[in-house]
Amino acid sequence: TGEADGNTAGQFGSPMGFTGDGIFKSLDNGLTWSLLPSTSGNPPSSFNSNWQYIWSVTADPSNALEDEVYASTVGSIFRSSNGGTNWTEVLGNSTNRSVFTDVKCGNNGVVYATGSFTTGGAMNGIWRSPDGITWTNILPGTFPATWGRIIIGIAPSNENIVYFGVHEVPNGEPNSVNKHQLWKYQYVSGNGSGAGGIWTALGGNLPQAGQGNFGTFNEPFDTQGGYDFAINVSPVDPNFVILSGVNSYRSTDGFATTTNTKRIGGYQPTVQNGTYPNSHPDFHTGYFQPGSTTSFYSGHDGGISRTNDVTANVTTDNPVTWYSRSGSYNVTQFYAIAMDPENGSNWIAGGFQDNGSYATNTATLATPWSAINSGDGGYCSIAPLADNRVYSTSQNGEISRVQRDGNGDTEMKPTGATNMTFINPHILDVNNSSLLYYGGGNSPTTTGIWRNNDATNATLTTGWSYLTGTDFGSPSARVSTINLSVAGNSNVVYYGSTEGHIRRIDNANTTATVSADLNTGAMPAGFVSCLAVDPTNSSKVIAVFSNYNVQRLWYSTDAGATWTNIDGNLSGTNGPSTRYATILYKTGVLHVFLATSTGVYFTNVINGASTVWTQEAVTSIGNVVTVMFDYRSSDNTFVAATHGRGSFSTIINPALPLQWSTGSEINNAGFEVQRKTGNADW
Repeated sequence: TGEADGNTAGQFGSPMGFTGDGIFKSLDNGLTWSLLPSTSGNPPSSFNSNWQYIWSVTADPSNALEDEVYASTVGSIFRSSNGGTNWTEVLGNSTNRSVFTDVKCGNNGVVYATGSFTTGGAMNGIWRSPDGITWTNILPGTFPATWGRIIIGIAPSNENIVYFGVHEVPNGEPNSVNKHQLWKYQYVSGNGSGAGGIWTALGGNLPQAGQGNFGTFNEPFDTQGGYDFAINVSPVDPNFVILSGVNSYRSTDGFATTTNTKRIGGYQPTVQNGTYPNSHPDFHTGYFQPGSTTSFYSGHDGGISRTNDVTANVTTDNPVTWYSRSGSYNVTQFYAIAMDPENGSNWIAGGFQDNGSYATNTATLATPWSAINSGDGGYCSIAPLADNRVYSTSQNGEISRVQRDGNGDTEMKPTGATNMTFINPHILDVNNSSLLYYGGGNSPTTTGIWRNNDATNATLTTGWSYLTGTDFGSPSARVSTINLSVAGNSNVVYYGSTEGHIRRIDNANTTATVSADLNTGAMPAGFVSCLAVDPTNSSKVIAVFSNYNVQRLWYSTDAGATWTNIDGNLSGTNGPSTRYATILYKTGVLHVFLATSTGVYFTNVINGASTVWTQEAVTSIGNVVTVMFDYRSSDNTFVAATHGRGSFSTIINPALPLQWSTGSEINNAGFEVQRKTGNADW
């Protein structure tokens, strides 16, 4: 567990790592799992063990006497001879860590490992071991001086041949494409170093735009900084290599030339922004089905795809045929969620990680949700039925409006908007669905709030005004959250930044008077992930910071003039990362719900440092990362969005615990995800 690089479970795609807690093991083909105590016991709020970021696990099938397992973690390679009960660090250390590591073991028991991305890291290099105990660095002398992630692909039919994919080599490095290289190693003798191994640099043959059969779009070869990176070799042919990044490619001559390489997944090579049918960009893993030389599975940002024949002839009109295998399991990674404000309505919309924005108007789990946007789905808003509009966003501030029936898609990001976050906030006024607020600047050095007084008819250039005085005064700060008052006067807007700023706008719908920074120094200078406004009193607000190891929950009763910390029993290094809060009242009883990295928490008494938070939905939502809520007071419907287990809903009653039910059983088999750039067609 743990994601050391490029994780999306951080606050709205933050690039910071997301800590895990060791390795889980199953003895019944994945039906049940247990945590290996030897790898656990580390608080998720701070990084203090290499076991908190695990890259890969592999077993030695040749060892009939021991249950031999290897794990590559940040900084180390560990070996266990008893199935994970105990471990020995065989490479690396916990001081000068290599960030990226990988380990693979062949059927002959020979183990290869890699380490990278730390200057002088103890295990930087490419390593070979005949027994997992004695290791030799076999890095060739012609290898680049610096590099990022290195992945390993052993040829099962000739395990003396191993491929190594490399990212983040220096610009202009020979035998590279787009800062990527591919190396082929053939073991000859001895410990495999020097003359004991033959190295061939193949990086110059990686796909480039317009070259050969690669097509003219979405090239050259890219892995998004090593985040999307996988290599697989045919079980019967050491020259049949599948190398995947944003797109997936197949070479029948081990990338010795460019003429025998075809794109087999991801984006379409000849259709701009189109995707391969039943495939998806951004590949992370793959494997040949045991016992088959043609059946292949790929794991990507859209789920799982399978082809019966990955060796099939590929032409423009006859691509590899993929079948989605992502149905019947509920693992949608939400970034955001929104409900229809109409009493009794089943309309819900949500933004999904790299799968666009989707909406549903039925509570039936068997009914797939419908796509309303593509890319990385973000914040959504649903206007009342009379307005008949749904607003959705995608990465870097793109925002569009669509009718509930899916027609009439209109782009409406304000022309001239700058400095948006990857998952950029907007909000509709609860009392006036024509009024929309949007986070962003109006110059290269500003970031503040835009307002549109006619969102129902807005376009890229109509209805927008940048609110003077809303800039944070920090060129690197970005708007991270926007919220507004509900009761009576909804013209009080609170907004926060990625650097801890908190501002309030009075009369936001007209003259827009902006406060000074309400974070006067007592609160952290961290990521403000939510500003929850009391629906009965706009002067009462909770500020939520998503950082670990800070005082993360703050409460004000005087419109932000003063603040009191309310971390309570969630404080300290063992506390979760907090993401979102909702304040509501049921029959006059205060309810505060908190979305965190370990699930949902609740309190009905705000009592400063003595506030007691109790975990909710333990048996339904559990400990999954929860990112956002929405609540409809007219019928007490409450929804929670998670980053990994879909969405859940409940009816708020005075008595606890609440009864939660799965709110999304998203069938990825129905996804058709496309990329959009600028004003191009979908």
